[in-house]
Amino acid sequence: MFGRMFGRMFGPMFGRMLRGGLLAALLAGPAAPAAAQSGVINPCAFSERDSACRVEDGEYRVLLPQGLGPFPALVYLYGSLGESRRITDSRQFREEIVRRGYALIVPQALDITYLGSLRGTGWGRRIRAARHPRDDVDFLRRVVFDARRRVNIDPGRIIWAGHSDGGYMVFEMACHHPEMGVAFASHAASYGGMLPRACRRPVRLLHTHSPDDRIVPFAGERRQGPIVDSADLGEALGLIARTNRCRRGPEPAGRFFGFERQTWSDCEHGSALDLLIHDRGHGWPAAWLPAVLDWYDSVSFRPAVSRTIRVGEPAPGTRRKVPGASGGFFKSVPK
Repeated sequence: MFGRMFGRMFGPMFGRMLRGGLLAALLAGPAAPAAAQSGVINPCAFSERDSACRVEDGEYRVLLPQGLGPFPALVYLYGSLGESRRITDSRQFREEIVRRGYALIVPQALDITYLGSLRGTGWGRRIRAARHPRDDVDFLRRVVFDARRRVNIDPGRIIWAGHSDGGYMVFEMACHHPEMGVAFASHAASYGGMLPRACRRPVRLLHTHSPDDRIVPFAGERRQGPIVDSADLGEALGLIARTNRCRRGPEPAGRFFGFERQTWSDCEHGSALDLLIHDRGHGWPAAWLPAVLDWYDSVSFRPAVSRTIRVGEPAPGTRRKVPGASGGFFKSVPK
């Protein structure tokens, strides 16, 4: 009886998820929920069933390490079909972020319609701003402001990280809203839509991708009808390299947490640009979180860049093209 009731209640939902297939499962990010562990504080845990902080037009969840702060913070934007509760319940996020002394802030995305009729959570990037029900940049600003009001977060050490659709949003913020964070880490994404002529100012950006990614191409544009839905990754990274005024790169820089690392160098003081390559397709490598935080530690000593680059201003740096690699970066993967 219970089995039939379960099937009637949840069968249609699982059917839709299966039709979305691997795409839906992977875009959601890590799905390893764990029970609440000691040593983690949730300042919005008003009751066992209501642990979200509410702001205008939405909500978010936040976890804190023990101590008084001020805490560095990682704001995580997940991909389609993700949910903030799944992230804050994830053992990986608790162990890799909160237990390293970081506050974890996870805003809740809105439901949107993707290609065809696939429904999922998504972010109001520039390419879909006209049909998105809220201004997500303003929403994310409110989230950070509210989190700082509640807890002792260091405004000078806020990192933005995202996977898939969330990674697109992080990449866009690094280009158009760099004042919102001190560093940005995008995974399995690119710049959404046609590339601008320049970004606002140099930034610290880490990008992670796989040549086997069948959802977001490692090379070439992803098209949605006549509209370019995703810029070529090499060109998108080239945009950041020009904005950062990098004169060298990309060049091999050894292994980093099992990833093949490529880096741009001789850049504007205080900026950074690195690419980590893996062989997990659109999936979420377990080493990504510690790699992001260790990468940030390695570049955080550089003073932040405040200079704004004017649109159309020439940049002296040029990218070194690598034969056989679209966009000028290497395509080999870790073995």
